Amino acid sequence: MASTLNSDEERKRRVILVGSLFKETGLSTRKLARLITDNYFPISNCTVSDYMSRYCKLKPSEIDQIKEKIYENTPDSIAKEEVKDRVVKNVSLFENGFTISEIAESINTNFWTVYRDIAVRYQNIDKKHFDEVIKPKLLENSKENLKKSEYH
Repeated sequence: MASTLNSDEERKRRVILVGSLFKETGLSTRKLARLITDNYFPISNCTVSDYMSRYCKLKPSEIDQIKEKIYENTPDSIAKEEVKDRVVKNVSLFENGFTISEIAESINTNFWTVYRDIAVRYQNIDKKHFDEVIKPKLLENSKENLKKSEYH
């Protein structure tokens, strides 16, 4: 579905469009991909997710706004047993040193789904453990990612 881009400038314009539309609409990556494909250019759900990661690196000052939209965009409920099991599994992997990207790749799902599982949904399962263990680890990883992006 993705077309070859002629320049890095064009990719950057698309990344900014995707990030801006996400902030404005709060749509899931799947719905956002559909919106962009219908109105701008063909794009897959996976590419939207990739562009969201790139957008956060381009505009680190907007990460909190992005996180807020992700928090608002949680259609899957942990009331569903399979979602709750996935959340607990993802948190366990994260605690054992796997990155969110590695977890997403290993279970063949979207980066943002894994992120929401760990950063948002898990709070509703075990708030105390989230506050004491997971939240500090998320903050530490965010700081490390920002440092890495400074050098790239």
